[in-house]
Amino acid sequence: MNLKTIFEWLNRKGRRTQSTEVSIDTHVVLRQIFSSSHIDWTMQTVNEDSGEKDYHFTYQHGDFHLLAREGRSFVRIHFLFFLEAPMGHLDNVRYACNEFNQHYGEFKAVYSLDEKQHHIHLHIMSSFRLTSSSPQQDEEFVLTLSQCFEAARVFRQIYDSIQEHDIQNLEENNAMTKREMFLARQTEWTHQQMKFRWSANETEHQTIGRLLETLFEGKSYKIGRLRIITEKQKILTDVSEVANFDLTDVLIRKAEDETALFVRETATLILEASFASETMQEYLIHLHAEDEAEGVLYMRLTFVEPQHPVSPTHSQSIKANTKDGVRSFLIACDSGDIHHREAEFEYQWRELQDAIDNGRKLSEEQLFLSFCKWPNVGYSLYWGRRFFESLRFYDALAYLENAYKALNGHFHYLDKKGRDRFYELCYYIGRCYEELHCYQRAYFFLDAAFSQNNLRYTSAYVNCLVNSEDFRALHVIEGLMRNLQISLEQDDEEENQDRLRSFIKFLERRKGYVLIGQHRLDEAEQLFQELLDDPGSEEYALTELAYIQKLRDEQPPS
Repeated sequence: MNLKTIFEWLNRKGRRTQSTEVSIDTHVVLRQIFSSSHIDWTMQTVNEDSGEKDYHFTYQHGDFHLLAREGRSFVRIHFLFFLEAPMGHLDNVRYACNEFNQHYGEFKAVYSLDEKQHHIHLHIMSSFRLTSSSPQQDEEFVLTLSQCFEAARVFRQIYDSIQEHDIQNLEENNAMTKREMFLARQTEWTHQQMKFRWSANETEHQTIGRLLETLFEGKSYKIGRLRIITEKQKILTDVSEVANFDLTDVLIRKAEDETALFVRETATLILEASFASETMQEYLIHLHAEDEAEGVLYMRLTFVEPQHPVSPTHSQSIKANTKDGVRSFLIACDSGDIHHREAEFEYQWRELQDAIDNGRKLSEEQLFLSFCKWPNVGYSLYWGRRFFESLRFYDALAYLENAYKALNGHFHYLDKKGRDRFYELCYYIGRCYEELHCYQRAYFFLDAAFSQNNLRYTSAYVNCLVNSEDFRALHVIEGLMRNLQISLEQDDEEENQDRLRSFIKFLERRKGYVLIGQHRLDEAEQLFQELLDDPGSEEYALTELAYIQKLRDEQPPS
């Protein structure tokens, strides 16, 4: 697919709204919905200048607030105070929020702290998009309110399950292991196109230079002119201006109070750039407004690279990173209060110091922070890990790499536990780069962690090799399988045996994937046929067997 074809496809996809800014009589439409839905409401002005108003109403005995700003199509629905928890269960609440938010994209669970009463309050947030004329809009609005109750019910189940396992201290190591094994399965590719997402906070601009630095993994490039296509066309020619151009500015405008709002739904940028001393070529960047949650605006960024033949500069491994030259992922703009983050970290830091001083058992998160003696570095570790858990991999990198740079020079002064945590830091950084398909940087950090004989680290290392089509992948997998079979024969503990068997199945799936890539279809088919008997591998095996059949059908008759 060439650049012109991609451009025409994106234009067709966004033609409905690309040529006009989002314009709507927000408060008029809202009041019509309230009236037709028989909802009584009260209203309070939040910001006179921006036209932001807070609508308070009750629906099926639930306490709701709706924040709307004039001319803005997205409104924010808050289902407040559906659950209360004691302050001592903050870790449990936070992990429940993370687990819920990973699986229910349309709704977000958030918490607020009542330090006077020592309580944690839970809330459900959602966004709703208004249109000036839609006969189903009233029904869709009421349906969204009803789904808030269902979301709250699901959250209670998650939270209660965590409480049952450990009321006083959440076994975070077990929870994180399960979570990260889930993430590892997400990067265990089948032969299908993959998508990934990343997010950046308000204090870090989403510049074109930063985007290229990340996707090109620090390799040299030159920037030419930039064409910005919205309702009009604008051209930037100054290299510095292009490099520092904030991508979010195309779709988002900042109000006087520094809050952000969407002003259009789609935009297209055409960037002239050269990579590794080549001639200037056109890269297409398409942006589309996806969703809005509390203080966070989500946009889909599609980055289209010109096609290159395999060469010393553009190796098969680099081509594997992008497959068809298209990367599509979410970026996010946060306008949250940085002081809230600082306050949360300070609370957790005090809890950590108090636990150390009184000899209490540390949670897994506290152990991760405990090898660091400097609060500013601890802040980076804390929020880097938090963003990692929330799949905000780009955000996490900024914090985790800051911590790595600060701690790297002190590695030889760390004791064994401290070094274990440092390797865990390397693992987190490597996983972030792996999620962004930046495999050379991912390999650097995951290779450091791989030596620790940890299943989490090893699975990430294997995925990195396989997904980047590294020539070492099959050799590493077969070596691990031989060693694990020996360990399985020598280990009598049932729990350890189950974990080892599960990991061997993972390696077999990865081996099958590599064999297909090497066109060894008969060997791959036999392996996946055997994996059909494993419940955890059946769906994956069926997908790959179908792909093998597709490859055979496409082969010319001999």
